[in-house]
Amino acid sequence: MRAERGNADADVAAHAHNWLGWYFTYRKPSFELAFDHCQKASTLAPEWGTAWLNLAYAEDRLGRASDAYEHYRKALLRNPYNRPFAERRAVELFIARAASLLSATAVELPSSLEFPHWAIVAPSGAHLIVVRRFVYGFGVNTPEGHALPDDPDAAAKAARSLLSSDKVSMTEGAYALCVAIRERLSHDTVLKIPASGSDFVEVNVQSEACYVHFGRGSGGRRADLAATVERQLESVAVELAAYARAPGLGEQMKALVEELMVKLAERARAPDGGPYHVREAGLVATRTYTLFWGSRAEAHDVANFSLWEGAVTLTIGARKIALDDVDIDVAADLVAKRLATLTADRLTPGARDRLLRPFGGRARGEMITYERLAEWDNHWVEHIFIAEDGTDIKVDQNDGAMRAIDEYLTPV
Repeated sequence: MRAERGNADADVAAHAHNWLGWYFTYRKPSFELAFDHCQKASTLAPEWGTAWLNLAYAEDRLGRASDAYEHYRKALLRNPYNRPFAERRAVELFIARAASLLSATAVELPSSLEFPHWAIVAPSGAHLIVVRRFVYGFGVNTPEGHALPDDPDAAAKAARSLLSSDKVSMTEGAYALCVAIRERLSHDTVLKIPASGSDFVEVNVQSEACYVHFGRGSGGRRADLAATVERQLESVAVELAAYARAPGLGEQMKALVEELMVKLAERARAPDGGPYHVREAGLVATRTYTLFWGSRAEAHDVANFSLWEGAVTLTIGARKIALDDVDIDVAADLVAKRLATLTADRLTPGARDRLLRPFGGRARGEMITYERLAEWDNHWVEHIFIAEDGTDIKVDQNDGAMRAIDEYLTPV
């Protein structure tokens, strides 16, 4: 390898220096020698990420933290052989430098293992800088979500004004609540920052059992933080209690929907002549059981039991019934009646109807033809009709007229 250092092919020479840098790092440690070789390798092959990574590591071991940070970052832009290590050390060096400049400490926020977050916290308790891992690399923000430079000196300078602030940021408030939930309610939560680029406008404290939202500028004064957390804990305790009841309510819903399916099969055939089915969805605290006919790909829902915020509701068309008021015989009659009337999900392309009342800007008595259901995206779906004069009539699926379509249309 020493013989190849002077090779006329820069790539060969770079690999020779890089190998010698590795040798004097791991096989026969001499970090000054390793540094010299790695520096030459990165000069000869400036687009080789591994050369920059090995140089950064040699500088790291020599205590040259600022240079090591710069070169770990350079390596990350060039796909080094050990990206996770380079990312981890870059984050650690950034945090250590910024915390030192601000006389602050680093706190690992309760977050997912895959995308961890850290906060740099002043002695006053003020959160000054938030660092968070992305799929590749990491981002730096104020605790209110505004982007900061990824240079630790520049970030610390920009965050210095927060040292004397008495305003609680959304990140600080969320962290305080996470700690309180763990210590007071013996329940673990994570602090989640939506992956929304360099800036974010909210932070969420959540687990499967509870959820609390913190928006930008919503924290109040630090002197009031303890009282604020106490109030939030009361709501979280209610959510945890509801979550504890959820499995039992889920079993109750399942039994009721299965009983309703049997009763309904006795009273009214499904429009397609086939059987009724039950679809289960949602997490433990947001479970739903839906009774439908047709295939799963083209299901026609007729009744839905849903659990939300600890309460169970049976929905049949526009009718909502609390769990304590559910009577399966009455529910079966309501569904049978609904099956005998026109509903939006049973509109047939090409069918002509007369308007019983004004609809979509057209007058009572006019004739219209159903064309199709237009699913523009996940949030916008419209029913398209055609008037006798060829004009399109577009009605949003959530329009009140679509929910009571039998009151507007009568077949010709």
